[in-house]
Amino acid sequence: MERKITVDKLFSTPLMKIDLSGKSLMNESLCEFLLAKESSETQRRTGGVQKSNVAGWRSKDDLLQLNNPQVNLLATEVSKAVGELMKVPLSSGATSSRYLFQMYAWANVNRRGAYNVVHTHPNHHWAGVYYVRAGTNDVDKPLSGLLEFSDPRPGAGLIPVKDFGFGDRIRIQPRDGLLVIFPGWLPHFVHPYDGDDERISIAFNIKLEKAGT
Repeated sequence: MERKITVDKLFSTPLMKIDLSGKSLMNESLCEFLLAKESSETQRRTGGVQKSNVAGWRSKDDLLQLNNPQVNLLATEVSKAVGELMKVPLSSGATSSRYLFQMYAWANVNRRGAYNVVHTHPNHHWAGVYYVRAGTNDVDKPLSGLLEFSDPRPGAGLIPVKDFGFGDRIRIQPRDGLLVIFPGWLPHFVHPYDGDDERISIAFNIKLEKAGT
């Protein structure tokens, strides 16, 4: 008996990881720029501005408007990555890359004890983070500073099956030069960071607009 089977990957959730560790000069310059900015904006330090972050320092959302050449270079890399991601079919339907990107970004400097609670990035199609300096890892505290995503399907975890992907938690170990891009609606959080050195990252939100509209 001839059988014809079709399997559609419904509601796929893309998660893109790109290694930009080769851009060491960009990262060194970004570290210097952002640490100086932190020092000049003490009111935004140690939880003075709190959204999803608990403790740490968070810059204003105008990072892309400061005309810093290294920030602009990173923004170009992010835009290029999202453009490539938009060309990947996520289900049985085709995707289109003919979109304009509206993006803004902010910086974070986290030290021991800082973390982010569970949150999403509403009203934005894509979100992401770039680790300028990941800081140090403690082998005795393997969850320190991990970025964690949870399965967004409410019922998926009710009947978990080992290694099957229902109700899974996806954990990412930050490292220098790692760029992570994900849908803005995907729930995520950051475990408390317990390193000796500061962790410096740049987060961003992207909204899509159809070209020509």
